[in-house]
Amino acid sequence: MEADPPFSATRRHAVGWVAACAATTGAPAAAAGRDTAACRPLRMPLSPAGALVQLREEHLDGVLPDLVELLSRRLGCPVDARLTPRARQVKMFFETHEADIFWPAVRHPRRDLAGRFCSFFKGVVHLVTRADTGAPTIDTAGLLARREWLGAMVSGYTFGPVYDDLVRALSLQHRLTMVRDPSTALRMVAAGRVQFTVLNPLTAYGESLEADVGQYNRFALNPLGGLPLYEGGAYISRHSMPATAQDRVLAVLESMVAEGHILRAMRRVYPAPVLRQEFGADTPTPV
Repeated sequence: MEADPPFSATRRHAVGWVAACAATTGAPAAAAGRDTAACRPLRMPLSPAGALVQLREEHLDGVLPDLVELLSRRLGCPVDARLTPRARQVKMFFETHEADIFWPAVRHPRRDLAGRFCSFFKGVVHLVTRADTGAPTIDTAGLLARREWLGAMVSGYTFGPVYDDLVRALSLQHRLTMVRDPSTALRMVAAGRVQFTVLNPLTAYGESLEADVGQYNRFALNPLGGLPLYEGGAYISRHSMPATAQDRVLAVLESMVAEGHILRAMRRVYPAPVLRQEFGADTPTPV
């Protein structure tokens, strides 16, 4: 198999860019089959997501834009990846079925009804506190028992059903402020307005790059016992494309994972200590 060319740090305009392959009528398109849904532009709304999707001076940067270009080349189809507010992105995929791909995504049984999941990695969910207040090692039961602690959690976020149960239990204790994005949660922790939030290290690090959030080392991250590993990856819509097109997109994504493209892209952006926190004992080795 011919090696894919290396990626550059090219920026994309934030109002919308199409990652098109060099020749959509060539061999890659033939491999996609005769299904027209496999060859039309695939709709993949993106919203800013830490270091995965960054908005820099009205352009898109981060891990995902380069990977979307690779996906497009291998499919032989354009991928229409437009900047979209997070709430609209979720609605387009899970409710109105206007989107073909939802990425980045956390797997959840409820979401599996709307899409087929391609798993990229398994990650560890962490309790995030201020570094100068100590770094407690605690589990979900201990967090529920520490009633004097207030928290900020992100509306619409999930790390699986057990995480959802924790959010409900904390809410019943009237200890949570629900916020619209992780950067707001981290700002509240940094300012001392709340004592904790619950995030994965990739998100915490990416959001800490914002100038008004605070440096990553200002926060203490500890695995939150009682929460299982979550699966990070991408969803392919069960509703917007026929099964043959779904199969093609899923196969290409799985090949990108198996060949190490996802991990290498992450290593270009995230420091090694952050990746070790994210993956825990299952930190993958370079491919």
